[in-house]
Amino acid sequence: MRSKNILSIVAFVAAFGLSVAFASLFISPNNYRYSSTSYLKAGQNSATAEAITAFILEDYVNGYTRNEKIYDLRVSNPSDVNSVAFADFAEAIEGYVDDSSSMNANDLPDDFQAAWREHMNAWRDSSNFLNQSADISGRTACSLRKFKATDKLHNQQITRTWYEVLRIGRSYGADVR
Repeated sequence: MRSKNILSIVAFVAAFGLSVAFASLFISPNNYRYSSTSYLKAGQNSATAEAITAFILEDYVNGYTRNEKIYDLRVSNPSDVNSVAFADFAEAIEGYVDDSSSMNANDLPDDFQAAWREHMNAWRDSSNFLNQSADISGRTACSLRKFKATDKLHNQQITRTWYEVLRIGRSYGADVR
């Protein structure tokens, strides 16, 4: 019985090895090439993938700077977590929008540029809304319920357009998450 198990294992390993060898006859080594950012299908431009990756990383840095400014507003009065001055918060968002909107995407693919513009428009709309709401007269004219609903819609639009930017970036082989 023991020799039967050993023979079964040997037969399995041999069959597996032969199937791998046989399958490799149908896969061309030129179908895929390695890039520093990802595996690309033949014909895709690794320089484009790397440029999009660098572009997205630049936006991440801008977002990190925005978040640091917002965090610094909160820790200026650590006893009150909600001590963020609304006008300063709106200013931090506006600074992010200005920085990321001024990033040069001219050398990137047209569909990526269009998605990026739509994303920045979503951020700009949100920033404008926050700036209007930061004005005392604007805040009294807008109920808290209406403010939250409008802010939620802006955030959903930002998220939707961001995922579209990432999707298009990935389609070019960019290493974006």
